Order: sequence, then structure tokens, then C-alpha cells
Amino acid sequence: MRAHDTPAVSVLYVDGDADRRRAVVGSLAGTPHETETQTVETAAAARDRVSDPADRPDCVLLATDRADATGVESVELVREADATVPIVVGTDDRAGVAPAALDAGATDVVEWSDGVGRRLAARRAVAAARQFRAETGRSADARVATLFENTSDAIVEARVEGDRAHVVRVNESFSEVFGYDAEEMVGRDLDEVIHSPDRRDIGREYNQRVAAGESFEAEGARMTADGPREFLMQSVRVGDGSDRAYFVYTDITERKQREKVLRMMHDATREMMLAETKADVADQTVATGVNVLGLPQTTVFLVEGDVLEPAATTAIEGVDPIPLDRESEPGELYTTGETGTCTLPGPDDATVLAVPLGAHGVLTAGPLPADSVDRTTLQVAELLATNVVSALDRAEREDLLREREAELKEQRDRFAALFENVPDPAVSYVFDASGTMQVRAVNSAFEDVMGYDEATVVGEDLDEFIIPPAQAREAADFNEELMAGNSLHTEVRRETANGVQDFLLHGVPVALGERSVFGFAIYTDTTEQKERERQLRRQNERLDEFAGIVSHDLRNPLTVARGHCDLLAAEYEHESLEDLEWALDRMEALIDDVLTLARKGKSVEDPEPVRFDRVVRSAWAGCDTPRSDLVLAEAFPPVLADGERLRALFENLFRNAMEHAVTDERDGVTVTVQQHPRGFAVADDGPGIDQADVDVVFEQGYTTAADGTGFGLAIVEDIVEAHDWSVCIDEAADGARFVFSGVEWCDPEQVGEDVGRPV
Repeated sequence: MRAHDTPAVSVLYVDGDADRRRAVVGSLAGTPHETETQTVETAAAARDRVSDPADRPDCVLLATDRADATGVESVELVREADATVPIVVGTDDRAGVAPAALDAGATDVVEWSDGVGRRLAARRAVAAARQFRAETGRSADARVATLFENTSDAIVEARVEGDRAHVVRVNESFSEVFGYDAEEMVGRDLDEVIHSPDRRDIGREYNQRVAAGESFEAEGARMTADGPREFLMQSVRVGDGSDRAYFVYTDITERKQREKVLRMMHDATREMMLAETKADVADQTVATGVNVLGLPQTTVFLVEGDVLEPAATTAIEGVDPIPLDRESEPGELYTTGETGTCTLPGPDDATVLAVPLGAHGVLTAGPLPADSVDRTTLQVAELLATNVVSALDRAEREDLLREREAELKEQRDRFAALFENVPDPAVSYVFDASGTMQVRAVNSAFEDVMGYDEATVVGEDLDEFIIPPAQAREAADFNEELMAGNSLHTEVRRETANGVQDFLLHGVPVALGERSVFGFAIYTDTTEQKERERQLRRQNERLDEFAGIVSHDLRNPLTVARGHCDLLAAEYEHESLEDLEWALDRMEALIDDVLTLARKGKSVEDPEPVRFDRVVRSAWAGCDTPRSDLVLAEAFPPVLADGERLRALFENLFRNAMEHAVTDERDGVTVTVQQHPRGFAVADDGPGIDQADVDVVFEQGYTTAADGTGFGLAIVEDIVEAHDWSVCIDEAADGARFVFSGVEWCDPEQVGEDVGRPV
């Protein structure tokens, strides 16, 4: 025992923080009263101790850092074990913890963010323990009276008469919290002191409820010497029939301010989330920042290239862009992603709080008082930044979506224009669940060519309109291919309003290579082309008939005539026989040329690799080439061609050279076959082709040779066209030079010895 001979009291201290336990135990030991201190780490352990009558403490000092359910449950656990033992709560957040803790049964809540607070908590706990030791079993009203001078809350003891509450006394905390002198308060009407004139009716109502014996609590503004502040008021009636009551005021201004800030933040975040662009988000942010941070200058910097560009600011004179590098403090904070204070370049070089906005930029707020920032402002700023980042992310996504939608609209517009202006009939289709091809849209060409207007066919089964009965199975197969994601390019016959016509169908599914129900069908009208092909076939058939007549009906009499001519020449010598032989040779040459021309219009369908040099030499050997020479200027690769018709080409070229270059006055001609980049050329060193004849030498029947038929070069041109080549005359050459282009050469290593037709 200490000198004042006061019995020792026991305090059970509950705290999971070992360092703080040592500090608070020291504070308990430093109180002027004999104290026995025991410690436990959990509220569950404290409950067990309080439940044991032999070991029950006189007071529980409980540490909690949170106003959440965990902190409240700690008080409730102890209170379940004993309804009377005093519970003093020590916390770093008294305004947040006190309401819930007191509701849960705490006797007192003390702020102990520093050493002074811990010593105050120790004194409150010891005082509560001593009072509990002396008056165990007293009512809650008595506890309030006992703690009148030992709580940080402002307490007024008043005499309540009707709707008036006259002050009997106030505790020391009242003077500290409200700023009014304790002695001057005695006898005054409480409501006239702490209520503004427009709110005194509320105070009168509270007094009437207390006078009726009711105990309650309410939140609201009260007038202090420094202006209005927010308080939680709890009324406690002292005993039955008494006109006395206690009014306990807990300052909740900071809590209310936080709630206000959170509401403002919530409303602002909702507005920011509705913003369409990042610039709109920035504008909303600076407006919110001024209100929730209480700092006059808020700026949102967004990354633009290699600078932080001020997107929105409350600075009257504006803010300059900041280089995005470590040379600038805001740039360094953006790069590191850390919140901090920095100097914002400008006329005043103000110190501001800078909070990175993810990859978007930086939020700054200032100027800071004393170049520092309190914890609350920092927390609010970081919360604001978190919401801004979410809003900027959303705005960025919306920007991308708008850009994509604009691109898609442009594509749709371009496609619609293309669809409408396609010169061929076009159909946009969709397959329904049954596999029916329904029309979504048709272009103008479809209406013109097919003869069905859009209003008639849209939404209907396309096949019902344009598929002839004979093509129904084929059309069904085509639909299966399109639904499977395969494109179609095929010749079809389709029913139009004017009858059945020929088309080239191009079917294009939207999704190639996978199941696709959407697509487009384009019909190229080939009716005229097909009719020309049919006419050509008929002409070819007639030509074949003509060739048969020429081959059979003319050659047989010619053979008989030649036989008789030979018999006459054996018995007689007469100059007329030479003329007769010449005429018979002439007739045979004409028959050969006519048979060759009968093939005109027949393309080479199945060309084969042919030994080019062998064809040339074979053709030369088959021609009468007196006193003339053939020169193959180089080695030729195989050529893709019809060997027989290629030999006929060279035979006619060689005969043409003989007819025009070999005369009685000229001994002979040299014919040279050579390559050029696009094919080959055949040249002779004869007299050449007159400039006036260049444009007509390939016409049938045209010749300048005495013995010419006029068919030779026409046959050459026909064979060239059949191979899909081209031929022209080199007008700059000495002599005659024919240039053939579009020739397809083959790889010699891929051509066997016996390829090509025999020539």
C-alpha cells in the first residue's frame, strides 16, 4: 500500500500489441493509487477472467484500433461475462469507436494516440476501478455520476422542469469541449447556450422527453464558443421521481465530416462514372477535390506523349505542362507510383500533395499549410485518386468503344454503299433454324435483273423465288456449304421474272471456315456469254462438218487428179503438165490451210510440257527450205503448249519466210529463233515487212507473195490466241521479226524425256 493507505485495485489490461502493453502497464504503475495490473491478449481471455468471481478485476482496460464489428465484439464479450464491471476503451480513433463501444456497454472511451493519452486512460481505468470497488452494485445512473469528472466527454447535470433544463453543474471536459466557463454555466438555460435560436425547439422537445422519464440519444449540431460542432447527445435520468438528469455530449464533428466527405465522394464518383470523356472526369475531379480536401488549388495532369498535361485545374493563372521524367518532382512521383509532396512549378512554387492516377497521370492539391499534409487529408486524397482512376479507366474504355463504333459505322456505311452499288444482283441472307435462306436485303441490281422488288422478297425464302425445279437439289447442297462456312464460286441457272437465266454465283459466308448463318450471294449475269458459247459450239460443229467435207470430198478428187497427172507426165512431156502440177500443189496447200483455220476459236484446254527445240527442228524439217538455214540462238527450256499446234505455228512462220525471202534473185534466208524476257522471237534476214502492211499481215487472205494463200499468218495468230499468248511485229528489226509473249516455260528437271505429244 501507498502512503495514503488506499486499498489496491485490480485492472485487467487487454491488448494484442506487446509494445503498447509495456507502455500502458507502465502508465498504470505510474498512477498515484496502488494498482495491481494483469494483462491478457484477447477479449475471450478477458471474458474468462471476468467470469471467475475469485479473479474478477475491478476494471477492464481494453485496447481497440477499429470501429468495426471486431472492436465492438471485444466489448460485448467482456460485458456478457459481467454487466457491472467498468470497461474503459483505449483507441486511436475515439470519434469512430465511441458510439458503438458505448452502445455495447463500455463505461468510457479514451483517445490515446500518444503518451499523454495512455496516461489519461490509465487514470480513468484506476478511477473507475476504485469507484467500482467502493460501490459495487450501483445503478448505471450512479456510474455516470461517478465518472462525471473522469471522462473526456462533456457532461451536464441539469434540473429539468417541463421543457427547460437549467444547469446544475458541468464537468471539466465540458469547459474544454464547449469553451464555456463552468461557473458561468450554473443556473443558465442549457438550450439557450448550446442551441442556435432556430434549433431551440428541438432542445425543448428533448427536455420534455427527459422529464417524462425517457433516456435516449440523438445526433445534432451544438453551439460552442468556437462555433457549431456535431455531437452525440445521451440523456440519463437520475432515479425515479427526480428532476435531475445528465446530458453526455460526445464530439463527433470529425466523424460527421468524414461521413460528409464520403457522401460527397460517393456522389462525385457517381458523376465521374457517368462522364463520357477523360476531360469530363478531370473537370469533375477538380470540383470534387476542392470540396473534400479543403485545399484551394486542385489539378489533374494527364499523360500526353512525354509530358503531364493539365487537363483541368482550379488555378486562376493556369498550370504549365510538366516533363514526364525524373527531373520534375511530379514526374518522378508518377514514374514511381508513390504519393508524396512536391513543389509545383509556377509563380509561387507552391508545395502540393501529389497522388499518381495509375497510368493516366497525377492529381495534385495544395498549397499545403506548413508544407505538410495530415493523415486524414492524405487518406481522402488517395481514396479520391482511386475513384478517379476507375472513372478514367471507364472513360478510356468508352473512348475506345466510341472509336470502334465510329469505325464500325464507317465500315457499315461503306459496305452499304458498296452493297447498293455492286453492278451485279446481290442478296444479304440469313439461314433460320430450319435451314431456310431468308432474304435480309437486296440491292437495286437484284430488283432490275431478277425482276423482284425488295419489299416482296425481304423476309421470304429466297429459293422459292429464284430456284428452278430442276436445280432444287443443287441449291439445297449449296445452302449446306454456305452454312458450313464455305464460299461458293460456281455457274448456276436461276429463275427471274423474265425466265430462266445463267449466272455465276459468288456465295460468301460472314464467318469463313466455321458455321455461319449470315452471308451474301452475288449473281453475275452470264446469259449473253453462255449464248455466245453455245453459238460458238454450233459454229465449231459446222466447221468440223466443213473440215470433214474438205478432208474427204475434196481430197479424194484431188488424189485422183494427181494420179492422172502423174500418168500423163510418164507418157508425155508438155509444158501444161507443169502448170497442172502447180495447180494441184496449190489446191493441196489451200486444203491444208483451210483445215487448220477450221480449228479457229478452239482454245488449248490441256497444254503439256513440250521440248521447244525439238518442235522447232521438226517444223523446219517438214518445210521446203531451199538454200536456207535455221539458227536456235540458245538452249530453250520446255514450253507448256499443244505440241501439234505449236509445230503448225512454226511451219507457217517458216513457209512465210520462204515465200517472201527466197526468190530467184536471192539464194536463201537465215531464220533465227531466240528467247526474250516474256517468251520467244522468230526473225529472218529477208526483206522484212513494209510499214504499210504491219497492221494487216495477220488478216485472212492477205498476202504479198505470188504463191501465198493469205492464211499462214492468220493461222499463226489463231494458234497464239488458242494458247492465250500474244504476238506482235518488231518494226525496228532488220528483216521480219515476230515477238511472242505470255509464254510459260517449264523447269527442265521436272520434264521427262518423252513428255509432250509426238511431233
